[in-house]
Amino acid sequence: MTIFSTTDNVLDAVHAVLRDGYAAVHGLKGPAKTYCHRLVRALDRHDQVLPAIGFESVPNRGSVYLVYDMNRFSAGEAELRQLVVAQDLASPR
Repeated sequence: MTIFSTTDNVLDAVHAVLRDGYAAVHGLKGPAKTYCHRLVRALDRHDQVLPAIGFESVPNRGSVYLVYDMNRFSAGEAELRQLVVAQDLASPR
């Protein structure tokens, strides 16, 4: 698992959402939100995924935006937060 940058290929993030149920994106607010919206549009063709955009504070990077599958996680779910924090701590900046 990786935390995506706003310059990463959005198809890699699509695969992360399909595999893990979410993709985390780090970057400035404007570019990160734009990347998340691109990711949601790219997920449109996958009927089994109900994408949502969220935001999470993390210890290493400060904050990340998330695109997650609402069929697998609900908003504010503790399990999703734990996964994102663990990913942030494990991923180099």
